[in-house]
Amino acid sequence: MPHSIHCHCRPHRLRLLSSRVLSLRLLALLLLLSASLAAPAPSYGQGTPPITYRHFNTELVLEDNGLLHVRMVQQLQFDGQFSSAFYEIPRRFTSDITNVRVLAPIAEEENLDPATERLGLLPASIDDGGGSILVEWSYPRTSPGDIRLFVIEYDAVGALWLYPDQDFLAWQAVNAERSGLPVESSVVRLTLPAAIPMDQATYSATGPETASATVGQTIIFTATEPLPDGVAFEVEAAFPHGLLNAAVQEWQRAYDGESLAVAIGDFQADLTLRSDGTVHVRETMPLRVLESTLHEGFRRIDLRYMDDVTNIVVRHNGAPLRESQEPCTGCFAVNRAPRPAAWIYYDEALERTVIQEENAGRIGIEWTIEPTSAPASTLLEIEYDLIGALRVSPENQLLVWPVLPDYGDTPVDSTKARIELPPGVEAADVSIEGLPGQGEPQVQPDGSLLLAYDGPLPAGGWEIALTLPAGATGATKPAWQQDFERVMAEADAAAVAKARALLIRRFLGLLVLAATGLAAVVAWFRTGRQRVREQLGGYLSEPPSPLSPAIAGFLVERKASERAILGAIFHLATVGAIEIDLDGEITVRRRRAEPIGPTASLPDAAGVATPIARHLSYLFDRVILPNVPLDRPVRLSALGPALRANLPEIYAQLARDVQQYFIGVPGGQGTHIPAIAWIILGGVLLSLALFDLLSVFVALLIAVIGGSLLALAGRGRAAYTNEGYEEAEKWVRFKNYLLDLRRYGDQAAAQEILDRYFGYAVALGVEEVVLAQAESMGAHRPAWMPAPGQPISTSDDVWPPRDAQRPRPRPSVGELLGLPRPAASQPPSAPRPRPTLAGMSEQLGGSLRDASRNLGALLATAAGDAGSEARSVVFNSQLRQRE
Repeated sequence: MPHSIHCHCRPHRLRLLSSRVLSLRLLALLLLLSASLAAPAPSYGQGTPPITYRHFNTELVLEDNGLLHVRMVQQLQFDGQFSSAFYEIPRRFTSDITNVRVLAPIAEEENLDPATERLGLLPASIDDGGGSILVEWSYPRTSPGDIRLFVIEYDAVGALWLYPDQDFLAWQAVNAERSGLPVESSVVRLTLPAAIPMDQATYSATGPETASATVGQTIIFTATEPLPDGVAFEVEAAFPHGLLNAAVQEWQRAYDGESLAVAIGDFQADLTLRSDGTVHVRETMPLRVLESTLHEGFRRIDLRYMDDVTNIVVRHNGAPLRESQEPCTGCFAVNRAPRPAAWIYYDEALERTVIQEENAGRIGIEWTIEPTSAPASTLLEIEYDLIGALRVSPENQLLVWPVLPDYGDTPVDSTKARIELPPGVEAADVSIEGLPGQGEPQVQPDGSLLLAYDGPLPAGGWEIALTLPAGATGATKPAWQQDFERVMAEADAAAVAKARALLIRRFLGLLVLAATGLAAVVAWFRTGRQRVREQLGGYLSEPPSPLSPAIAGFLVERKASERAILGAIFHLATVGAIEIDLDGEITVRRRRAEPIGPTASLPDAAGVATPIARHLSYLFDRVILPNVPLDRPVRLSALGPALRANLPEIYAQLARDVQQYFIGVPGGQGTHIPAIAWIILGGVLLSLALFDLLSVFVALLIAVIGGSLLALAGRGRAAYTNEGYEEAEKWVRFKNYLLDLRRYGDQAAAQEILDRYFGYAVALGVEEVVLAQAESMGAHRPAWMPAPGQPISTSDDVWPPRDAQRPRPRPSVGELLGLPRPAASQPPSAPRPRPTLAGMSEQLGGSLRDASRNLGALLATAAGDAGSEARSVVFNSQLRQRE
């Protein structure tokens, strides 16, 4: 429990007198000049002030109680027109300034007599500025050469300095700062009370050269020279202490306390533990005043670990001080700050018990003694009883007490604590803990324990903890202990609840983590990548729907490429519209004579009706029909110019065919993020939050950032509708079938893929894998390729070709690719290079690539994105129309 001592002092006598300058400052005689319009403005010679103090006389009358009556007589000569003035009276070194008034002669001619008694009261405004009193008054306007007399009177309360050696009065009768105005003549009269023998009084004056004389109880100081501006006229009188009925003022205590220096001698605290559990404390503190004067001090006792402090007694040099709430010398006052109910509480946010040490209640003992000036010693004793200072438990009783409070930089010669134990308790039954330098307790002849601290005390004072056996006193649990245990029980309950909640959260975290992992595994097995689907048999052996290869490829890849056009051309071959020869340079033969137009379907190699999309019919009618003669081969690369000219409309037709499967466009705001991605992200973050590895705020922040990154990762790719997502998943499973044809199918299946569905393999980008597997499985040349050396058919209506309708052996894929079937009677020939669709796309040349480079932007435009590059064509969509 911290203690503190607070005293006021004064510096050395000579320094005090030299620094005591009362700033009775004449700020200015402010002149509100209001000359008539005809009168010229006054002019002053250089260096000549407009006002001069002919006389500045002050009369000071000191009373027995320290009250000082002040009467200032100012006779001024004006060299201009003036009508108002103000004067500031400082409060420094006084308790108050009262009874302020301003007077002036009744008759005009009496302004010439400084001693005139015929004065009348002038109207004046008096404002309290806190540190000073401001007086303002008005008077008839002056003319150059006028002389006016003003008298300012007031009472200075508590203007006397009181010290053990002597009392004195120091007063600035004429202030130094006068706004440049000189004083030609000045006389100061100081009248002392009759209780002061004049032969025991000393007096002096500072400022101008003076002559002094006494008349009864009055000391007359006469300046023998003028006072220039900046020179003050200060007088002082000193006399023995105790002659007047005056008390030390608070301003003097504060002034003296600024430079007070004290030292504590042999400090001793006596603690008596009574059988009822109360503790009587007596503190003996010898003080040495090293500098200035000791007037007062205080002792603070905090109520953190006790209920109350009673029976307070303060003694100074063995004499008890009187308890009083009114300021007085030789008195002490007790101030109580009760302990609030919330001095200790459990903070749920911090998850800890909080003790408000500075707000736990306190007892303040403030004492005021006769001044003790340096160098001198004095003795202070404070006694009091502690109520509820023992902490009671079934195991023991504990007293925690600061033997010596923290006095800061105040030196302490030595410190001792004497502890008188309760009746029936021996020294061996107790233990004392404290600072390492406190030494071992010594048992005294009377059975008490004496504990001395060796060496200088560290910062913070000296505190001990005394442990008594259980039942050593009749003390019961104090109120502060009950508050403490109640809050600790709340903290324990909160800790248990927190542990249970944490256990539940972590269990839920495990469940969420397991569910997230299971959902991820299930989603991976259901919608994962190709290898997982292949291992689980996630495939379709036939196209899931009669969509064109270009639409299927766009659904799976969500991007357009040259493979879409190649797949569409091969698809026209599978329905008998054209024939493609891959031997040597890739050529195209037209088999159909009339346009496809709005034809709903055409038979494929197996005679199954196959729907024809708009972009397929447009491709045949606008590109192939005009540029490929009937039954006559044409290089595929020769179609480049026509394809380039019609490619925008082909893509527009493709966009119209495919847009029903999408809810957004490339670069739009409808980016599709699979639900499983959200589930995994949310599950992982929720698990981390439940495990307290992440705060809820951080988890939400990561979720927002993660979702934004997922959305950004999907930008530039259109989002599926539900129907489009399901359709794309089916085509992915068919692609898986094509990738692992050897495992899932046989030779007949491979042949069917070549004859009917090779356009899908091209559009899905797996044609090389399909060709390689079909070759290894012994598949023959596809039906849409002419037989080697076979004459060109001239029939426009027969599909499949007549020679294909007759049973005949088909060449193997090896023969198709230029690898003749090995025979025993025929030596093997050098294999021809196998044409690849990668080479086919290269043979289309730059024209096809240039025409298809902006396929994504064109599809976006068809779906309504105004930001696409192809702005020269207007495309309608089901959602909106954009140019």
